Amino acid sequence: MFPLLVLFAADTGDCFEAVRTLSAGAPIRAEDVMAVACDGKRDAVAVRYDRSARAALPVAAVPTGGYLGRISVLPSGAVVKGERLTLRSSAGPVVIEREVTALQSGRSGERIFVQDANGAVFAAALLLSPGAAQ
Repeated sequence: MFPLLVLFAADTGDCFEAVRTLSAGAPIRAEDVMAVACDGKRDAVAVRYDRSARAALPVAAVPTGGYLGRISVLPSGAVVKGERLTLRSSAGPVVIEREVTALQSGRSGERIFVQDANGAVFAAALLLSPGAAQ
């Protein structure tokens, strides 16, 4: 019989604090937080994890400086299901833009399914410009 080994990651500051006010129910993104040392004396705000969005969502609004504790944040360049995006299509000098809704979460460089205002569903390459997912 083998002994039970339990490994704990070193505390590398994987706790977070809000750098701006966060809206209730909005995905928490990397640009919304800063890493801080974990502090068991501070109460972390309540968050829930949305599996389909692959993101942590605050239950209530979080003020700047609010302690979030250990959570998983969306990396920069990610969108979540239900997010409104602008689809840009170009052919030569012609550029057409229209609003679409992401039907799944994804990261820049991936293909995701989106739906336009007419209800058409199709796959599109997700290429986010800097600051687009804020």
